[in-house]
Amino acid sequence: MDNGRRWIGWRLLVLGPMLFLGPSALQAARGESITPIGWGSLISLAGLLTTIVAPFVLVLTRPPTPRRWHAHAIIWTTAIALPLLLVAMSPEWVQTQFGGEALRYFGLFATIALVLSTLMEIRVRGDRSWRSALPVLLLSVVLTNHLAVISESPVPAFDWTCYKTAANELMAGRTPYGSRYLYPPLLAQVYAGMHDIIMRTMQAWGLTSSPRDAWALIFYLHQALQLLLIAATWYLCYALGRRLGLGRLVTAVLVTVLLMANIPFASNMLNNQINLWILDLMLLGVLLAHRSAILAGGLVALASMIKIQPLILLLPWAMRRQWVAVSGLFLGMAVILGIQTGGFQHWELWQQFAEIRAAGFPVGEVYRDSSIRGLLHHGATIVGPKLGIDAGAGAAVADVVYLVLTINGVVRPPEGATAIAGGPPQRPTVPGRRPHYGAITPTHSPPSLSSRLLSGSTMRCT
Repeated sequence: MDNGRRWIGWRLLVLGPMLFLGPSALQAARGESITPIGWGSLISLAGLLTTIVAPFVLVLTRPPTPRRWHAHAIIWTTAIALPLLLVAMSPEWVQTQFGGEALRYFGLFATIALVLSTLMEIRVRGDRSWRSALPVLLLSVVLTNHLAVISESPVPAFDWTCYKTAANELMAGRTPYGSRYLYPPLLAQVYAGMHDIIMRTMQAWGLTSSPRDAWALIFYLHQALQLLLIAATWYLCYALGRRLGLGRLVTAVLVTVLLMANIPFASNMLNNQINLWILDLMLLGVLLAHRSAILAGGLVALASMIKIQPLILLLPWAMRRQWVAVSGLFLGMAVILGIQTGGFQHWELWQQFAEIRAAGFPVGEVYRDSSIRGLLHHGATIVGPKLGIDAGAGAAVADVVYLVLTINGVVRPPEGATAIAGGPPQRPTVPGRRPHYGAITPTHSPPSLSSRLLSGSTMRCT
């Protein structure tokens, strides 16, 4: 039965896009336009519905565990690609119903993809109890909540304008630091490269395009990928909680609350920021520090080339003598710098970045950073001058306090604990009781959560 459904589902998945794109391509070749009630529009609508139904047929089967990730990749790639096809086609019935904005189309298809992925994850689990399904459902709640923000914010925010302006200035041969762009050069270089690739690809295919079209495509991909980054954040935080020794349900609930009741997290989507890339790279670096230290260091190096804050991980790694991870970080930075500077030959962009950072933030900076560091930094900047303290000196003191708190909370081992950094995890051996793979048994007293996090415990996230 499953084989028959799978056979039908895959053929519908192939037939649907053909019906969806065929009439519009044929009418475009004849110089005709698609009318709201024309045959081309009706066949395209049938193809769209077939494309939507096909994954549901596939989900009714129970694919082997390794293959379900292939199915997730196909579902979400389709959800991201179909809005672009709708915009490219621009049929009148689509414009009438959806307003002609790709992100709002994405809201529709991402909702369908989310339902499909959720059903698939629940179906492939051997245990059909609510305890097994709850983590999957909680992740769906988080994604649904943030999808509404992403799909209903089709107008680029100020932060995106800064990225775009910096890339445009870079392509024009000018400094990207003439406005409020305050990041290392890598981000502007990546967006400038994406813009150039898109323009060249469109020209090679004989498509008429403008720089505005290329930036619209980049903005759409930037926002659509935010949803996948949120899913990655949830999974990585879940893995982190399990490594700390928390139970599955407790971890799932805590991570869900953390990502839902989180103003900076929501602000990232509203302001089109790139912080989720940095967060996920740092989480991967922490989780992989003992399994693949070189890779962990390289991931943190990439994050620090987007924003310099991830370099703070050098301190706990160095104090716990995780030299392989530290070496991986410096090696990753060297590789990226070598590519950026053309073999360490051109340092102009980095010199400009150093000058803009030395000059401080632009006057009139908006104090919307509600992180702990942001509260300390901005509080000292605002309150310091009223107490006769220079704003720069107050901000420096606040940063030092934050640094001390970070080191104290992440690195300081508990009193009496004898865990060795990087040592293998010890599992409890209580007779008749299943060992808990997320916990570490110390010699004397139980370790703190931070020591468990950095102790290199390896476990299966279930």
